[in-house]
Amino acid sequence: MSNEQKPRTKSVEQTSMSVPFFTLAAILFLLSIWAVINEVGAKRVWKQYQAEFENIAADQVRAEIEAEVARLQSETTLPDGVDKLPPLPQIEQKLQEAKAVMSSSEYVSIEDQIKKQERTVYLAVQDWKIFKSLDVEHAFFYEEALKKEKTLEEQAARGEATELEVSNAKAE
Repeated sequence: MSNEQKPRTKSVEQTSMSVPFFTLAAILFLLSIWAVINEVGAKRVWKQYQAEFENIAADQVRAEIEAEVARLQSETTLPDGVDKLPPLPQIEQKLQEAKAVMSSSEYVSIEDQIKKQERTVYLAVQDWKIFKSLDVEHAFFYEEALKKEKTLEEQAARGEATELEVSNAKAE
C-alpha cells in the first residue's frame, strides 16, 4: 500500500477557472442574442400591422386636412356688414396709421396715467388687506379678553378669584 501514491490534486487557489467562466460567458452571450432576436423578430408579428394602420390613419388625416383647407378657402366668411375684404395695401396703411397713433405722445401719456392709476389701486388694495388683518387681530384679542373676564367673574363667584383680579382684568 505504501507503494501506491495518491494522485496529486491542486488546491483551489491553484486551479484555473478561466475555461469554465469563458464557456459560461459565451453561452450567456449566445442566449442573450437569441432572446433579442426572438423578442424582436419572432414574437412581434403585429408590428407590421401596426405600421400599416399608422400609414392608413395618416393618409386619412391628411385627406381630412386637405378637405377642410379647401372648404375654408371656398367659404370666406366676412363679418356682418362687410361685403368684401379691402385690398392689402389699404389694410397695411391702416396698420401704419394705428402704429403712428400708438407712438404719439398723447397715447404714451395716457398709458403712463393708466399705469399710475393701476399702481394707486394696487397700493390701496394692499393697505386694505393690512387693515383687514389688523381688524381681525383686534377682534380676536377682544374676544379673548371677554372670555378671560367671564372666566375671572366665574372664579370670583366661586370664591377662587379676588375682586381685585376681576377689576384689573376689566381695566386691561
